[in-house]
Amino acid sequence: MRKFWRKPLPLSGWLVRGMLCIFLYQCCSCALLRRVHLPEAASPKPNADDEAETGAGLKPNTATSPGDLTPGVAPAGVAAEKGADPAGYVPSENWRPTLTGWKHSAADAIAEARVENKPLLVAVTNQQVENAQQFESSLLASKDFRDAAGDAFIFLNIDYGDKETIKSDYYRDFKTRLNIRGFPTLLILLPDGREIVRLRGYVTDWKGRYVQSVKDARPHVEQAIELRRKQMKKNGYRLWSGRKDVQVFAKLVSVDANQATFTGEWGGEFSTFITRLSEADQKWIGEHFK
Repeated sequence: MRKFWRKPLPLSGWLVRGMLCIFLYQCCSCALLRRVHLPEAASPKPNADDEAETGAGLKPNTATSPGDLTPGVAPAGVAAEKGADPAGYVPSENWRPTLTGWKHSAADAIAEARVENKPLLVAVTNQQVENAQQFESSLLASKDFRDAAGDAFIFLNIDYGDKETIKSDYYRDFKTRLNIRGFPTLLILLPDGREIVRLRGYVTDWKGRYVQSVKDARPHVEQAIELRRKQMKKNGYRLWSGRKDVQVFAKLVSVDANQATFTGEWGGEFSTFITRLSEADQKWIGEHFK
C-alpha cells in the first residue's frame, strides 16, 4: 500500500480523488444547512384584480345594513355553532384579560374593521409562554404603544394558551390562514386579510422597535388601500357622497324605485334612499340607471 501511494498517480486517479473531495464537501455543507433556521416567509398576497369584490384570507360575517351611508354597527354575527366563532365570543372563564379596548372575537373584529374601514392590529399570543406574557404587559398595555396606534386600528387579541381557543376549529383554521409559526406574533392586516406588517417574538428590549413599526405602518396602510381601490375601480367601484359629506367607496349593484343597493368596499351589501346621496351622485344614477 505504501508503494502504491509513492507512485505518481495517473490523470484518472487525480480525477477520482477530486470527485471524492467534492462529494465529501457537499455532504458536509448539506448537513450544516439543515441546521439553519431560514427567515419566515410572509403569507402570499391575493391578487387585487381577482379578489376586489369578495376579499381574501379572512372571512367575516356579512349582512345587509339598510339605512344611510353613515357606517353603522358591525353586522350581526353568525349563530353559535360548535367550532364556530359567534359574535360576542369570549375565551374560557380562566382567561383574565389585562388589556382594555381589545376584542377577543375574530369575527367581531373583522366585521367592525370592514364597517369602520380600519386595518386590524392582531396580537397572537400564548399566555403559557413567558415572553408572550411580557409582550402583553410591557408592550400592548403600555401608553407608548397605544399612542402609536391611536384610533387607527381595530384591536384583536387571540390567546392560544386558552383551552376554548385551542379546541375551536375556527381558531385552528384562523391560525393556519395567518401562517402563525410562533408566539407572540403581531400582525397589521387590511380588513380583507392582506398583510402589511408581521413581527414575531418578543423581549423587552424590542419594545421601541415594535412601537416604531406600528407608527410606520399607518402610511403603508393608506397606500395599500389606495392601490386596492385603484384596482377595484376597474370593476365599477367608486366614491359615493352623502348629503352630510359622508363618503363611502362602494359599487352600485341595483336601483329599485327610490332605493339604491351597494356592495361595500370590503364585502357585504347596504341600501340607502337615493335622495340621501349628493346631487352629483343622484345625477349619475339618473344617467346610468334608467
